[in-house]
Amino acid sequence: FGIPGLSEKNRVLASLHGGLIDKKSADRYNAFRLEGGTFAQETDDLYRPNYPGALEDETIVSKYLMVNLEYRRELLPFLYLQLRGTFIWADRSTVIGLNQIGFKSDNGQTASMAVTSGFLWESQLYIEYAWDTGFLRNGKPGSSVTLLWTKSF
Repeated sequence: FGIPGLSEKNRVLASLHGGLIDKKSADRYNAFRLEGGTFAQETDDLYRPNYPGALEDETIVSKYLMVNLEYRRELLPFLYLQLRGTFIWADRSTVIGLNQIGFKSDNGQTASMAVTSGFLWESQLYIEYAWDTGFLRNGKPGSSVTLLWTKSF
């Protein structure tokens, strides 16, 4: 939705995602997978749980609750700035033995900044910097930079 008193170039986007599966029946094949990048558009961010800094289907969880609050600004007709804050509470997968995973409760926060731009040959360029408090790195805080060039055929 737009911000009252400002032009339609300013947008605030909020999303809430959650899922629940019994820990005893969850495994690496049927548990939820949190995603990171490729499609950073409002329509895609609303239907999928996008955790900034995560790679595609990298993080496996048995139950989770994720809240995103995002500000988007159209700088030029083809250039967008995005600022996002994310909080997650989840039972995240861990290796407990040979060919076995378990789930432990964890939470984390991420702050990210991204720029999306139109690019050559009707493609799109997306650059994101994200800082995570340790949810993605087993308790170690860190940052990541994502660069994506996408084109639809």
